[in-house]
Amino acid sequence: MKNILYLIITLFISFNLVSCEKENDIGGGSTSTDNNYIKVYEKDLIYAIRLAYTIVPDGNNYKVYEKDLIYAIRLVYTIIPDGQNYKAYNKDLINSTNLAYTIVPDGQNYKVYNNNLINSTNLVYTIIPDGQNYKVYNKNMISSSELAYTIVFPQ
Repeated sequence: MKNILYLIITLFISFNLVSCEKENDIGGGSTSTDNNYIKVYEKDLIYAIRLAYTIVPDGNNYKVYEKDLIYAIRLVYTIIPDGQNYKAYNKDLINSTNLAYTIVPDGQNYKVYNNNLINSTNLVYTIIPDGQNYKVYNKNMISSSELAYTIVFPQ
């Protein structure tokens, strides 16, 4: 469930930074051939072996894939804009039954909620800017022990 929330947050952030042109390869490289993709790493471990997801623009939407496996069978989420918010759906199943997360802006940060349940009980992640990247924390617990992911944008 944490992975889904992270993907949604990543897609939301990537949607706002779509003008980025290439990935900053910090310590490890990637097998992906396109440097325009957004990479999501476990905790703050920015190494190819710790790559969790790759986010790929798809028109106005985003596709989230496992690691750097950009194949339909490896599609995890599709993120689409919904007013000021973003919705993350399982695979490419864009319907209310397959809604996994709702990403909501919160000042400079983002909150990721289960389904369409925007309340503190259903808060899954908080996404906070960290220089050119973003940090994804479990729930609202902003501490190094609760760091779930680091989102690295192309530069």
